[in-house]
Amino acid sequence: MTVQINIVARIFNNKDLTQILAIIIAGLAPITTGILYAWSSPSILQIQKDNVTYHITDEETSYFPILPPLGSYLSVRKTAIVCSALPILFVLLFIQMPESPYYLIQKQKLDKAQKSLRWLREEDVNEEFQKMQADVARQISESGTWKDLFIIGSNRRALLAGVFLRFSQLLGGISAFATNTQPIFQKAGGDFNPQLCSIIFLGLCFVLNFFGSAVVAKLGRKKSYIYSPLGCGLSLLTLSIYFILDEHTTIDLSKFGMLPLVGMIIYMIFFSFGMGVVPTLMLSELFSASIKGKALCIMNMVFGTALFVSNFIFKLMDSYIGLYAPFLVFAISCLLTSVLSIYVVPETKGKTLEEIQQSLKSKSKPEIKSEKFNKIDLP
Repeated sequence: MTVQINIVARIFNNKDLTQILAIIIAGLAPITTGILYAWSSPSILQIQKDNVTYHITDEETSYFPILPPLGSYLSVRKTAIVCSALPILFVLLFIQMPESPYYLIQKQKLDKAQKSLRWLREEDVNEEFQKMQADVARQISESGTWKDLFIIGSNRRALLAGVFLRFSQLLGGISAFATNTQPIFQKAGGDFNPQLCSIIFLGLCFVLNFFGSAVVAKLGRKKSYIYSPLGCGLSLLTLSIYFILDEHTTIDLSKFGMLPLVGMIIYMIFFSFGMGVVPTLMLSELFSASIKGKALCIMNMVFGTALFVSNFIFKLMDSYIGLYAPFLVFAISCLLTSVLSIYVVPETKGKTLEEIQQSLKSKSKPEIKSEKFNKIDLP
């Protein structure tokens, strides 16, 4: 498979094509994760109506956080069968990918590391490989215990930024909205049916992420994570006010029937160029090689906790207070995130992994710009 991909890259005369294909194949794994917590959006309505087979309450649906276009028209069982093709495809393709050069250097498998880097670059990599060896050697020479993750200043700053990014991303409401898209639009009413609104909203999630990465590369991580939650917060605040007026007043809102769909689309546009991309992107940048495994273990626990809290808040407040309440909480969370990002999120644009580590060690140290080794620069 690796040989075939290299042949394709030569045919199209694009030395970056192998990296692009590797990213696409690796990206199949996050898609399966998205299916895992988004499957319930179309399925909740089916499950709650079928009291004979399932008999599950509205509150209990918050405990399982597939694809809405499929789930809207297929049964729960058939949707699961269709979606199982993605993880199978991922395993078959990703098993052919070369190991990470950084990992191979850590394991002193230098020939394999250089071969892996050459596969990714499709050009001479000797100079870059020597720089990478020096960077990895310095990073793994540092102590990497669980204690070091908390007592060393640079690790602590990286961990704080990572926890903040992941928690703020999910408390911005995206997992709750993905899980409950159809129920939200059903309760909101409006001029469109819930299935169509769900397909439009989550279809945009997929499309906008392609453009979101380009915006992040242009603005930088920090600015993106300031402007993105600000826009998300304002759109959610508007929707919260709409739901308050709809649920607790007699004001005729028939002229604004499209507002829930339009508001969610605006939310998704802002989410895609910051909150949807930056947390995952920066988690691979913040931690040195000596501590990365332990740090990402904590990040996975934070992700699971934030995912549960976000969905539980939505279901609990929607059931006992009203649909406006979770939207208001998520709006406040987004606006706070925009402000706190100024102080918590470091800028990593245009820096190599080594330069990021050095900047975390001392905020007062002048930033190093790398030009020679821009192949491992982060966009």
